[in-house]
Amino acid sequence: MRYLSLFSGLEGASLAWEPLGWTCVAVAETDPACCAVLDCRWPGVPNLGDVTKITEEQVKGLGRIDLVVFGSPCQDVSIAGKRAGMGGKRSGLFFDAMRVVRWSGARFALWENVPGVFSDNAGRGFAAVAGEMAGVRVDVPDGGWRSAGFLLGPEALVEWRILDAQFFGLAQRRRRVFALRDSGDWQGRPPVLLEPESLRGHPAPSREAREVAPAIPARSLGGGGLGTGFDCDGGHIASNCLNAGAMGRIDYETETLITHTLRADGFDASEDGTGRGTPIVPVAFSCKDHGADAGELAPTLRAMGHDGSHANAGGQVAVAFNLRGRDGGSMPECDDLASIRAASGGSSRSYVSGGMAVRRLTPVEAERLQGVPENFTLVPYRGKPMADSSRYKMLGNGFAIPVLAWIGRRIEEALRTAAGEERE
Repeated sequence: MRYLSLFSGLEGASLAWEPLGWTCVAVAETDPACCAVLDCRWPGVPNLGDVTKITEEQVKGLGRIDLVVFGSPCQDVSIAGKRAGMGGKRSGLFFDAMRVVRWSGARFALWENVPGVFSDNAGRGFAAVAGEMAGVRVDVPDGGWRSAGFLLGPEALVEWRILDAQFFGLAQRRRRVFALRDSGDWQGRPPVLLEPESLRGHPAPSREAREVAPAIPARSLGGGGLGTGFDCDGGHIASNCLNAGAMGRIDYETETLITHTLRADGFDASEDGTGRGTPIVPVAFSCKDHGADAGELAPTLRAMGHDGSHANAGGQVAVAFNLRGRDGGSMPECDDLASIRAASGGSSRSYVSGGMAVRRLTPVEAERLQGVPENFTLVPYRGKPMADSSRYKMLGNGFAIPVLAWIGRRIEEALRTAAGEERE
């Protein structure tokens, strides 16, 4: 597969898809810090720059393109922003990206954004997105948009689905909408984002307003793993913590390994450093919410690019852990969430009391939460190592790598299935 990456950021698409043997033909990014990462990590890949200024000639000059991937800016539809909507200056760049998609002739286009797009302008924001991808005018369904569904238009079939990074081996609650456009022979393949049984009916292509069919979970809600109704409806699968250790094979579809968080030495790092006793497992929470979302999984990393953001806030995610005096000074000690809340008197204002310490996540921990290799974003920038603030921003804006890798594998499986059916 040959793909074009727009709004590339730190280029999470290539981190996810290069292991599949896919090739990035070009990136498109304007942020200077992100461009420094792209120049360092992918020096041979051309950067087309501003999406609004890309020309059809440039796109045609890249040769065959099978897929265009883009997570267009989400600030205008994010709950952290001013909710200007898909008509806003930044989120409206989606429509510029779709012009590039059509020029590319790519069969597939994969778009990612925040779930807030479903409620943007009473649902009309996502109606504009889905309609533009399929080439059809769309009305908002009765009751609003579901977390998964499909739309068929005269230009393409569009599948969409909300996927949460916590179910793909990451210790972060990160829900994102993914929409896949297929302008090829979609009837000859199984669905990619949806369960096969979810794709029912074949509405005729039309530019008239149509009702959009929601997806139906294909398996029992009582259990299951990735890609089942269980995970889509909030079923919890234990996930890797901030420090993914070498515990053997990791197969995010068939097994989930729990590793200990922020260890200093050894597999069972404990307060005395001997490897005996209870492992250190801090609690992660958002600083700005006074610990109201504290838990074993980190809340969603954000780029902190809106009004009032602090440049070095680390996506406003912090960890709290107990301290106990020792001869060599205070050492962290494990405490569970219930104990922490008890120590603070059950208050929703603070989960941190005497004997505890709080700190922001480090950039490396933020990289782990996204599935990005450690210190991948630590590259030279303006004669110095990349600043923490820039690293936090690009990580908060980026893809959760295992989620994108899963989608890539699903595309490959769908194409292999279609090719097998054709041979028969």
